[in-house]
Amino acid sequence: MLTQVVSPDLVIHTAPPGEGSSLESLRHTLATARAGLPDFAFRIDDLIVAGDAVAVRTTVQGTHLGEFFGAPPTGKWLQIAAVDIWSVEDDKLAENWHLEDILGVMEQLAAPSTAESGAMPTPANPVVIQLSPDSEYGAAASAASGEASTELVQRFRRALFGRGDLGAADGLLAPGFVWHGTASMGVAGLQEHAIALRAAFPDLTPTVDRVVAEGDRVAVLWTLSGTHLGDYREVPATGNGVSTSGIDIYRIENGKIAEAWTVGDDLGLLMQLGAYRRGDGDPAA
Repeated sequence: MLTQVVSPDLVIHTAPPGEGSSLESLRHTLATARAGLPDFAFRIDDLIVAGDAVAVRTTVQGTHLGEFFGAPPTGKWLQIAAVDIWSVEDDKLAENWHLEDILGVMEQLAAPSTAESGAMPTPANPVVIQLSPDSEYGAAASAASGEASTELVQRFRRALFGRGDLGAADGLLAPGFVWHGTASMGVAGLQEHAIALRAAFPDLTPTVDRVVAEGDRVAVLWTLSGTHLGDYREVPATGNGVSTSGIDIYRIENGKIAEAWTVGDDLGLLMQLGAYRRGDGDPAA
């Protein structure tokens, strides 16, 4: 069934160290997820299609009834945020960039048990059906809109992460802007986050590795690199050079950024700082 939509030569570019990056690796990942969460299900929250590229934001949910990320069954209802960018060749998925909130999963597993509903909640941002190429405005209008949205997002990222220019970044955000990540935050919270990030990594250097844009949605695959010279998440400066990746999805409204969703490799970054060891369920001492 999988080979009907996925190329036998699939390449997964963001596979964690020690894990494979092929179709068989994808099979193994799905089988592991199903074993750990037998009622495994996912919801598509956002979908962006542009030419031969597809970006999709999903919420994965299930009950922890089998070993999962090395943890024995807890019976907890888990929710996992994930974002993928796919490249399509010959009508099959040929390349993948995948990020999921693994650190968030570990925190859910470590948290005290609570009575949680297994119902899949209504998405905060349901998929918006875009204009088809045969519609009144056609693909050209959608492409032009996507280009304008991309330029806005690029300006925002250069201002906030490239120069640390919080004033310029603020001017690109809509009233009521919300940044959905490890914790949701507005403009003030995002600015505090950017200040803390630059204090921890003064030479922070952002790069944009891939962009998928359609209409009012823009997905960005990014890399941040820098030197750990200040406290980060209560981890004292190590002097380590680090590089971490993630995928953001932005929603544009009336020429400004109204919402953004981000999933980054937070666990991988903490491992580079020595705060986690691979295979550990708790922070390293």
